[in-house]
Amino acid sequence: MVRYGITKEDEHHNMKTRRQIDADAAMSEDEEAQVFTFNGQNYNTYQGMVDAKRKRNRDKLASSGLLEAKAAVDRLPVPHTKSSTVN
Repeated sequence: MVRYGITKEDEHHNMKTRRQIDADAAMSEDEEAQVFTFNGQNYNTYQGMVDAKRKRNRDKLASSGLLEAKAAVDRLPVPHTKSSTVN
């Protein structure tokens, strides 16, 4: 779904928790100079590293077939069962 040029993935990517927003606001200049490393890549911000991890996780799930399997299960009809009643 695209709204005003923003995809659903972009919306998810830009979502921050209240704690992340507070942490970003409290960050000092010394902390901003830190470098965060993930999978051999350096990131200037913790959020940048977290975003890279999330992307890696999405890619792994997609390539493993788990997302397709879940979608297939979700498409299965829900079986109707008779509820048993106690008289």
